[in-house]
Amino acid sequence: MFGYVKAQTSELRVKHYEFYKSVYCGLCHHIKKRSFFTTFSLSYDFVLPSLFAIAFTEKENVVLKKKRCIAHPLRKKAVIDGGDAMQRVADSAILLVYYKLLDDKTDKDESFKKRFLSSLALPFAAGARKKILSLGYLDTDEMIREKLSSLSLCEKEKRESVYDGASIFGELLAEVFSKTAVKDSDRRCLYEVGYRIGRWIYIADALDDIQKDKDSGSYNPFLASGEDTSCENFKNAIETALRLELSEAEKALDLINIEDDGLLEIIRNIFYIGMPERIASILHKKDK
Repeated sequence: MFGYVKAQTSELRVKHYEFYKSVYCGLCHHIKKRSFFTTFSLSYDFVLPSLFAIAFTEKENVVLKKKRCIAHPLRKKAVIDGGDAMQRVADSAILLVYYKLLDDKTDKDESFKKRFLSSLALPFAAGARKKILSLGYLDTDEMIREKLSSLSLCEKEKRESVYDGASIFGELLAEVFSKTAVKDSDRRCLYEVGYRIGRWIYIADALDDIQKDKDSGSYNPFLASGEDTSCENFKNAIETALRLELSEAEKALDLINIEDDGLLEIIRNIFYIGMPERIASILHKKDK
């Protein structure tokens, strides 16, 4: 759905790159347990909470398998089965897709094409959600529904501050991240990590969509505020704000004890290289 939280794979060692890909494939297979269709909505953003889920799962419960899929039918790919914690991340991703499709279907501000495609996809996501609810994930479903409803209201009111929506989405991801932990101390730190990452994603997405929303007349908090989004001061201020969100997430990360050095290297790559590089590419696109 987003595609902003990714590792800079060129900076990873080969074995860590292969592991990173296997976690992505594993997340896809976890999602496929609920519905084949919902795998098409998968992005690398949910690999980060999956890495935390693996870090807090007993090693004997994390299994590397070789599997074929529709994307790679001729050659088996390495797939990580991360157990129940990783399945919870996958289920959260599905529920997020379901409520986003539901919102897009009924949002009159969206284009006819987007509303039509959302209507076609919604029954598949609804079937996956039904499976998830039958397993007792009512609290997660209610949390995501409530947060996205608040976010939708915030956008319908055309709030001028990007931080209103960013905080709501931060609270949503904070819950997703924190549920991967076992110890209360780690859970509190992961809540902060998820909160900051969620705020970062929302701000980055709004920044990335400025021109598109301007052309279509869609809501964008930066446009609603009346700021001159083309001036250098605006770009510097937003870049600083995004760096501050990442800095707070990094402080919380430093308090978490992750014993696997390989996992930690991948996570740090995402934080210190991948995400800053994504913002640089957005700002560079605007400069051009």
